[in-house]
Amino acid sequence: MFDSGVRTAADVAKALAIGAKFVFIGRLWVWGLGIAGEHGVRHVLKSLLAEFDILMEVGGFVKVDDFDRSCIDSLPNSSSLIAEHAAI
Repeated sequence: MFDSGVRTAADVAKALAIGAKFVFIGRLWVWGLGIAGEHGVRHVLKSLLAEFDILMEVGGFVKVDDFDRSCIDSLPNSSSLIAEHAAI
């Protein structure tokens, strides 16, 4: 299980890639509840699912089980990106 700072479908995908079997998304539904009650909760959950569907399509994933460690191991280290472009 993964719980901490999940705000986007990309966060959900990263959690699944590192082995989470499920991901808590409490912050999102609380924001939706605070803004528009039950309708707000439905809206943020539908939005997250739509974003996740888009992420899977663009990334070429067919099923959720396709997310594994290789999905994030191939990403460049952010500190190396900064160092490459720094004018020191």
